[in-house]
Amino acid sequence: MPYLHTAHKLNEFPLVGGGITDSDICLILAPFIEAVKATLLSEGAVPICVVTDCDGYDQLTQKEKKFVRPPEENSFEVALLHSRHALKSDLSISDGISVQMDESSNVPRLYKRYQWMKQQHEDLRVNLGAICFVDDKRHVPVQAADMLGNVLLKTWRIAGQPGATLPQSLRELTFWNGSPKLQIIHFDAHNIKALAQRRMKSADKLAE
Repeated sequence: MPYLHTAHKLNEFPLVGGGITDSDICLILAPFIEAVKATLLSEGAVPICVVTDCDGYDQLTQKEKKFVRPPEENSFEVALLHSRHALKSDLSISDGISVQMDESSNVPRLYKRYQWMKQQHEDLRVNLGAICFVDDKRHVPVQAADMLGNVLLKTWRIAGQPGATLPQSLRELTFWNGSPKLQIIHFDAHNIKALAQRRMKSADKLAE
């Protein structure tokens, strides 16, 4: 498969008649979606997306922010925990997790969170086996994650509009044998405040 940068691929694809449609997206990305199905979904992969609203985080009080990390770090931690839950198998001794991420300026912060989670969670201490930061031009799974993020963002932008339905592009990318596999965890203003409050109460109980 050729290298895929989803946004560039869709933006640069020559179209006649104006804006890109969901049908266009399905057609353009079809070879890549089929590769995801054949190599990931068919093997039991679980697409997980964690969204932490920046505006919601900004609305937290300074005290609450001591109990919830910034959006990018919060999403990273929650994604690891949900990945562990999704892949855990009492019948398998090889259900460890290896974290592979795109190279970026946030590498030091996310690696720090990785180390902290291994220290704080007994389960993750055993099952988080590796972390690496890779060049997405040479690492196909990261390109697949980029494609999922792009298609999900397009879906997010139309959600709630009158008559909005699940785009075929997202369905093709996240369904297997007719069943949805995508897990979305959304921390909007309400949910992220509730998370902070739960952690504050837990801390108060431990201090008693």
